[in-house]
Amino acid sequence: MARLNEKAMLATLSISQWRAQKHDKNISEEIAQNHGTTPDVGRYNKFLVDRQEVKEIAQVANEARTYHYAHTLPWMDDGCRILTAAMFPEYAAKMQELSGHFRDSCEKFMQAYPSIVQGARMKLNGLFREADYPPLNRLSRKYGFEVKFMPMPDKEDFRVKLSEDERAEIMRNIEESANSAVKEAMKELYLRLHEVVLRMVERLSDSEAVFRDSLVENITRLCLILPKLNLTNDPKLEELRKEVEDKLTKFDPDTLRNDAEARKETAEQADEILKKLQEVIA
Repeated sequence: MARLNEKAMLATLSISQWRAQKHDKNISEEIAQNHGTTPDVGRYNKFLVDRQEVKEIAQVANEARTYHYAHTLPWMDDGCRILTAAMFPEYAAKMQELSGHFRDSCEKFMQAYPSIVQGARMKLNGLFREADYPPLNRLSRKYGFEVKFMPMPDKEDFRVKLSEDERAEIMRNIEESANSAVKEAMKELYLRLHEVVLRMVERLSDSEAVFRDSLVENITRLCLILPKLNLTNDPKLEELRKEVEDKLTKFDPDTLRNDAEARKETAEQADEILKKLQEVIA
């Protein structure tokens, strides 16, 4: 059987952005005085630039984080996540693409920054403070997009010189920690499947409920990536995934909206699958 570090690695995504917001202490104190209270009951935060100016950067960052979490699995609590070898080519290509979009969006913002600051000077009027706006050389350092890959910890690679008893204890701890983390990662896959099936049961069981195409699209998308995320090749997970794919994506969204029998059939099958999933994650 392949060792864990031969089937997966750890991936960390780090994205930094200028917040473009500032707590205005003077205005907070003024508001407090006007209302006969103290400044600590609230804070006045001002937007330093029009939010549309930084929207593109924020959208790329959000897309990257969403993709990162959807295509990796949890690992401990240090920010690292499990990336399977099967998922790596797709993940690496997508992150390279998003990193380029992020860089281009940042450069576009930097080029417009001087005129953006001038626009803020007029819009904020008396709230404008020159010191709130970092110079370009400092502003550029506030933006970053980095993906790091690291090997999975492996007890066999532990080479620190210790007594045999100490070494055995540490190796046991490494193995227990890794096994526990993998167990939680696999549980998340069942929970992801449970979430989309539950949503389908809720929407289709009510003949009057309106739903978007994403109800089916999210299931289709998840069924496509689950085999690449199935770190332990769990046969039960694959069995349920296939059942979901075969039974719940048989009809397109328009058919489910317009064909009462198709909707009823799919709702009943989704409910049966949901009960199976609930037994597994209970």
